[in-house]
Amino acid sequence: MMLMKSGCAQKILQYTAILPLACILVTGLSFCQDIAGAAGEQLKTGNLADSLNKLCSETWDSDRKLAMYYAEQALQIAEQSKYTDGKATALKNIGNINLFTGDYDKAVIYYKDAIEIFEKSGNEKGIAGCNNNIGMVLERKGDYYKALEFYEKSLGYEIRVNNPEGAALTHNNMGNVYYYLGDYKRCLENFSSAAAYFEEADNTEGRIKLLINLGALYETMEQIDKAIMNNEVALSESRKSGNTYLEASALHNLGSNYFELDDLTKSMDCFHKTLVLKDELGDRKGIAAALKMMGRIHNKLEKFDYAIDYYFQALKISEEMEDMRAIAETLTLIGENLEKKGLHSQAIDYFRQSLEISSEINARAEKLNNYQQFVIAFASLEQFDSATKYLNLYNTLNDSLKTGLASEINAVKNSIPKGTGNSIDTIKLYRKALYVAGFVILILAGFMLFRRVKYFRK
Repeated sequence: MMLMKSGCAQKILQYTAILPLACILVTGLSFCQDIAGAAGEQLKTGNLADSLNKLCSETWDSDRKLAMYYAEQALQIAEQSKYTDGKATALKNIGNINLFTGDYDKAVIYYKDAIEIFEKSGNEKGIAGCNNNIGMVLERKGDYYKALEFYEKSLGYEIRVNNPEGAALTHNNMGNVYYYLGDYKRCLENFSSAAAYFEEADNTEGRIKLLINLGALYETMEQIDKAIMNNEVALSESRKSGNTYLEASALHNLGSNYFELDDLTKSMDCFHKTLVLKDELGDRKGIAAALKMMGRIHNKLEKFDYAIDYYFQALKISEEMEDMRAIAETLTLIGENLEKKGLHSQAIDYFRQSLEISSEINARAEKLNNYQQFVIAFASLEQFDSATKYLNLYNTLNDSLKTGLASEINAVKNSIPKGTGNSIDTIKLYRKALYVAGFVILILAGFMLFRRVKYFRK
């Protein structure tokens, strides 16, 4: 006989069977909540790292110490949450700050670490930025051809990911290098491309830089009043935007304008203000540039001992940064100072040192300046054979530079639309000034001034 379970017993057995299942469901739900909580927490920390990285990039032109704090906090949070892109971006940002402050070797280490992470995550925009900035380090050290290799790498990535602002900055940097190499055709090609990309990106900083370069053009054309007008507008706009870096650049160029007018009191005032801002930013390259101009003012006042003191301060900074082009420029200025004091043989020694560096890095503009100084120094010593030798070298190089420059500028001038004026009034809201051809001429002319400040970073 089969034993039958009562109805009560059946219910008990059914509920007993359900209990383990309920426990599993409750445990599973709790586990899912834990995972969701962890994911949410990771998302929060990731967002925080991104926010800190963004704050870093927004403040590095005004407060380098604060920018470094944001980057280091972003790095710590990204590492704790295993947020790889956030970590790589923080490393890149720390590299940028080291680049700005002239700690080039440290900057490269951070960039390479960031690239390794970006490559694993497939972040090509991040790879592009790091390659561009390694190129900037090499450019500042005078290794121009190696710098171009990294700029080319960067540009390939920027175009592939369709990042017009990044492409503009890289083209701009490449144009700068080609200018130093005396390859004006490629220089203009890259500035032209940069102008088109800046227009596409609607870049406000690019417009301010344009005004500064327009001022440089007017100074080169000896239209100093127009140069001052443009730099004053750039100064006002940079202050409105809170961009201390561009404010310092506009002040630097205003100082140069007043220097050309022999208004040395106003010029020195501008450079004092520039020096304060550059010091706040920890911008050692900018500090050295300002010190050199302050030395030139004292040289013009025939206060030669004061002048040479400024030059040696600038030289020390440039040597610490291994900024070969700046070193060559400063050595030439020291030589000019000694020449003014009648110390011709000592001056020649400095010109030789400068020429050696200029030749090594192929900085043709500085070589031209050295040839000119050799002519003056050897003629003063009545060593006319040597003076003639350097005069011939000067004429050959000068003709080469002028021919290449003139043909390219004429081609660009012919491409400017009819009716395009030179007045500042024609650049309403600074947008009209971003015509490609106009932008090319402005930037190139700005770089014709050998000691002009640059503004590139990504």
